Amino acid sequence: MRRATLAMAFALAVLAAPVLAQGNAPALAPAAEPSPAPAEAPRPGFDCVGAEQIEDDAFAIAFARGAATLAPAAEGALEAVMLRARAEPTRQLCILGHAGPQEGGATANTRLAARRAATVAEDLARRGLPRDRLRAEVRVAAFARAAAITAGRSVTVVLLPAP
Repeated sequence: MRRATLAMAFALAVLAAPVLAQGNAPALAPAAEPSPAPAEAPRPGFDCVGAEQIEDDAFAIAFARGAATLAPAAEGALEAVMLRARAEPTRQLCILGHAGPQEGGATANTRLAARRAATVAEDLARRGLPRDRLRAEVRVAAFARAAAITAGRSVTVVLLPAP
């Protein structure tokens, strides 16, 4: 069996030799182009447990009562967040939404707080922050004690310490 295989390989080589010598060899497929290097390795997931304890690098963004849309007054805080986030690209951002008890019941407030956090996260992504650096969550209204605005009608953006 082994002799038959060797004989066949020899016969093929003999038959192919004149073709190769004449320059009529079959065209080879072009070499595959190297794939471009990834721009940046994906960031590992993160959570916001304990973010409410961080008082440095926390920004409060105010909302009108019952509203989940950004007001023009939020522009200054959003720009401050963007400046810090761009200056320190390894830091991730927790976006913590709040709604006060005067805005509705527990379920309605949870939904309102979630919509507020999502609104801020979407705005920051639209301004150029990668979505894998952003995490929007709901928090109780008692948070943001260092903020000058009513905690119940705000979103607090916290830059987590660098990994």
